[in-house]
Amino acid sequence: MELVDERNGFKICEREDAELGYFSSKRYVVFHRDYDGVWIADFKSLKEAEKFCEEEDADYWGNEISKY
Repeated sequence: MELVDERNGFKICEREDAELGYFSSKRYVVFHRDYDGVWIADFKSLKEAEKFCEEEDADYWGNEISKY
């Protein structure tokens, strides 16, 4: 995956063609800034991923992820 953008405490990455497989319609993946290995959500378009990042609270997600 290639980093496309960092926004509001999240990282947006784009799946390479070889990585799509099962996820062929969802090219963009959002990760928390501190937890690269934890995929929070995936989206069909970059615009959707950006919107998610703007609307969500990175601190909340960080606390939720740290519980596991």
